Amino acid sequence: MKEKYQVLYCAKQTATRLRGTLFGLAICLFGCPGTMATAQSFTENSYLVDIRAGKGLSQSIRQFRRGGYELSNGSYVSFSRWYKSNWRNLRVTMMTQMSKELGLLWGFGTGEFGEKYTIDPSIKLGFIWQSEVKENFRLSLSATTIIGGKLREKPCLANYGAVGGIQKVNCRLAASFMAPSETLNYLIKEPPADQLVLRMGVVFSF
Repeated sequence: MKEKYQVLYCAKQTATRLRGTLFGLAICLFGCPGTMATAQSFTENSYLVDIRAGKGLSQSIRQFRRGGYELSNGSYVSFSRWYKSNWRNLRVTMMTQMSKELGLLWGFGTGEFGEKYTIDPSIKLGFIWQSEVKENFRLSLSATTIIGGKLREKPCLANYGAVGGIQKVNCRLAASFMAPSETLNYLIKEPPADQLVLRMGVVFSF
């Protein structure tokens, strides 16, 4: 068990260092003199790579809209309005060509807000590098990290009458047999699945 925690700790530390390295690289590429990233060349050499709305965590939270429960007085409480939003998290990814072999990946997420949840706005940073090692053989490497973009579920206030009074409770589990304080442990606090992505590719041409 001790070894397991050591491995998890090392993995977390490595991910933190890599995210710091990517952030530092982005600052240098944007701000170091002599690079292509001047105001004019930056816009001229930037291209849209991907744009998507309502995916990832936004899609995950929507599944809770189908739930609900009945109160002691017989009225029905639907989860629909709690996990509904008029705006879906929009994520945009761009690439700026820094040289023949190196590109800067960057982007943002707008975030999303519902009555009982929040998806934080986010910034995406990374790079893609590719090189022709030899004729007909190309090697590529890319790494991206997302800063922010975490999904946070909010609790409800429920009235448990003369016995329990008014307490904070996980909205989805308010009608369960668990104690209200225990349900709070199941509130969702989840980072984006692609918070840190590393990819390596090899291309052979015939």
